[in-house]
Amino acid sequence: MMRSSVTKPIPAGAPVNIYASVQRITSFGGGVCQNNVSFTPIAGHNYSVLQRSAVWQSCSIDVVDTSTNLVPLDLKQDNSVECVETEKLQASK
Repeated sequence: MMRSSVTKPIPAGAPVNIYASVQRITSFGGGVCQNNVSFTPIAGHNYSVLQRSAVWQSCSIDVVDTSTNLVPLDLKQDNSVECVETEKLQASK
């Protein structure tokens, strides 16, 4: 599993859109799992954004205001493009 941590400044008071994608390739096939979220940051607050991914093409994004340990009140999740299977692979005989 690959993890990375990045800190980036975001403007307060205007909606922020976050798109995340994870691609899987296994001996059984492959797929892409995508998430989109948006929320309006509050000045002086910090946020944690984490995309969680399960083995079989399931993923989600968690957003937490680390100043309050709560989810932003206006958080919107659009997972309409989540978990798209790209192809199935078959071993040759």
